[in-house]
Amino acid sequence: MKEKKWFNATYINQIELAVSRFPHLSLTHEQFIVVLAILWLQRNNEIISVTAICNQTKLATEKVNEILAVLTNKAYLIIKSQKNRIDFNLDGLFLEAEENIMSLDDNLFTLFEQEFGRVLTRNEIQMLAALQANYSQEQIETALRKTLNNDVRSINYVAKILSKADKTD
Repeated sequence: MKEKKWFNATYINQIELAVSRFPHLSLTHEQFIVVLAILWLQRNNEIISVTAICNQTKLATEKVNEILAVLTNKAYLIIKSQKNRIDFNLDGLFLEAEENIMSLDDNLFTLFEQEFGRVLTRNEIQMLAALQANYSQEQIETALRKTLNNDVRSINYVAKILSKADKTD
């Protein structure tokens, strides 16, 4: 039996996950709109075709075909012909996120759980992995201390502190 990836679980909103991953993906806005259209069509159990993607994105057929080729070349998209349909698989978008989560520093993870006094949610773990990819452990720990000093227990608050620090540098 094929192992189900965490990002394909029913409780994971792949559209939100894709939006959170967008800054880390090498995609243009038009390419990303096509990704979102595919995810939306999948979520709504719609038949996915070039025409359906064109209708969702208002892009020309040639442009959609070009974008599908780029997404395939970047290994973000795999298109397979199934019995009576074509399967659009965007797992490649999320595999790097999975690798980041798997490489999350255990000490940092434990520190956040201890300081928050609870188990981190999957979204918080994803965000922590993204923060770790963009900031040093020292910067993250400093932002965590500021968060705790303000009596807040939110990874989003930590991210905002780090983002503001980036803007002032």
